[in-house]
Amino acid sequence: MSNCPKCKDPIEEGETFCGKCGEQLGKPAVSSSTPVGETPTSAAPNQPPKKKKTWLYLLLGCLGLSVIGGIIVIIMFFAGAFGFKSWQIKDYVQAVKPDFEQVKTDIAALDANLTYKSDAETEEEIEAEAEKWKKELANTTTARQNAETAKSEVESIKVPSDVSGLNENLKSCYSDLIPGLEKREKFEKYFIADQEIGDRLMRASSFSDDTTDINEIISEFQQFKFNLDQAIADFEVVEVPDELKSIHDGDIKNLKQVSSAIGDMVLALQRWDDVGFNSSYNRFISVLDEYDKRSKKQSKEILDPEFKKLNSVITDFNTKKDSLEDEISGLVAEYNIE
Repeated sequence: MSNCPKCKDPIEEGETFCGKCGEQLGKPAVSSSTPVGETPTSAAPNQPPKKKKTWLYLLLGCLGLSVIGGIIVIIMFFAGAFGFKSWQIKDYVQAVKPDFEQVKTDIAALDANLTYKSDAETEEEIEAEAEKWKKELANTTTARQNAETAKSEVESIKVPSDVSGLNENLKSCYSDLIPGLEKREKFEKYFIADQEIGDRLMRASSFSDDTTDINEIISEFQQFKFNLDQAIADFEVVEVPDELKSIHDGDIKNLKQVSSAIGDMVLALQRWDDVGFNSSYNRFISVLDEYDKRSKKQSKEILDPEFKKLNSVITDFNTKKDSLEDEISGLVAEYNIE
C-alpha cells in the first residue's frame, strides 16, 4: 500500500485518484532535462519550421568560387613565369625558322647576280644564254613564293611579347624583299622572250651561201621577212616592265625598219633594180648598226642602274639576314630549341 503524494492518506493499489483530496495518481514525472516552466518540443506540434538561410549558402558558394578562381590565376601566373612563356617562344621559333632558312637558301642561289647583258652571237650561244635565263627565272620564282609563304607565316602567328621585335623585323624584311623579286621576275621573263625571238630570227636569216638562182635568193629573203614580221608581232605583246618600255619600243621600231628594208630589197631583186637593191641593202645595214649602238647606249643608261637596283634587293636582304639570323640563333640557344 502506498500513500497519496499530496495528503499522505493511504490509497489502495490501482486507484487513480486520492479518496481524501482527489489528487490524480500516476502522473508522469517531469524530465530533468526539460527546464521548469517550458514545454517540451514534442508537445508543440503546430510550431512553424525555421526558414533555411539560402542567401547565406549562395554567398558562401560565391566566396568559395572566388577563392578557387584566385588560386587558379596564381597557379597560371607562376606557371607562365616558369613554363608557358618558354613554350610560346619555342613554338614561334620552330614555326618561323624553317621558312627563314629556306629563303636564305633561295637568295644564295640568286646571289650570282647575272649581268643581264647579251654577248651571244651564234645559235649555240643564244640557246645557252636562254637556258641561263630560264634557270634564273625558276630560282627567282621559287624565292618569291617561299618569301610570300614566310611572310604569311609570321603574320598569322600569335606573337609572344619577348619576340615581337623579331616578328616585326621578319615581316619588314619579307615585305621589302618580295616586290624586288617580283620585279626581277618580270625582267627575266622579258629577256627570255627577247632571246627566243632572237633565236628565231637567227634561224630565219641563215641563207644558202652557194646559191646563184635569183628566185631562190628572193624566196629566202621573203621567208626571212615573214619570220621577222611574226617575231615583231609576238614581241609587241610581250609583258614589258615599265623600266624597260623605252628599250622595248626602240627594238620594235628598229625591227620594223629592218623588215621594211628587206621588203624593198625583195622588190628590187624582182625588178632587177641594182640601184634600188643597193640602196635598200645599205639602209638594212644602217638600221642594224643603229640598233647595235642604241642597245649599248641604253644598256649603260637604263639597264645598268636598273640591274643594280634589282641586285641591291639581294644585298639588302643579306645585310638584314645577319642580324635576324643572330637573333633567331640566340633564341634557339637560350630555349634549347631543336
